[in-house]
Amino acid sequence: MRVTAIEQLAKAYKDHGDTLALLQQWARSDTDWQVRVTAIEQLAKGYKDHRDTLALLQESARCDTDSDVRSTAIQQLAQGWKDQPWLFEFLWDGTLHEPFEGKEDWDDNPRQVALNAILEYYPNHSETRSLLQDRAKHDPDPELQKFAKEELAKL
Repeated sequence: MRVTAIEQLAKAYKDHGDTLALLQQWARSDTDWQVRVTAIEQLAKGYKDHRDTLALLQESARCDTDSDVRSTAIQQLAQGWKDQPWLFEFLWDGTLHEPFEGKEDWDDNPRQVALNAILEYYPNHSETRSLLQDRAKHDPDPELQKFAKEELAKL
């Protein structure tokens, strides 16, 4: 119910002075991961050009305690800033250094989300193949290893 309320607030009151501050607060510190995910999505959707949005999304992608929140932030960064020169390096770093440890089968792996974004937006980058090879051999998540091997076979 809170998720729907946040979506409606962001849509109906985008230009209200308090909406941005509320979304930022929820994205940074709400105890419910679904609320943080929704706030991040709404910030990326409605406030991409605000000076604080990029930094907040980067912080969430690197530091949030929940892997689904980190994954969502990575997805939003990839979609919204794919033309920025720094993004490939950011995704590369996330693919190699994200501390994901899947506790549940349904947990999103932010390393795989970052790798997916690289494959979608930078398939011909000179480092993409070597990154896939590295993840196919060395990623601690067997599912990501399998995914990387499958993607290598397609190249």
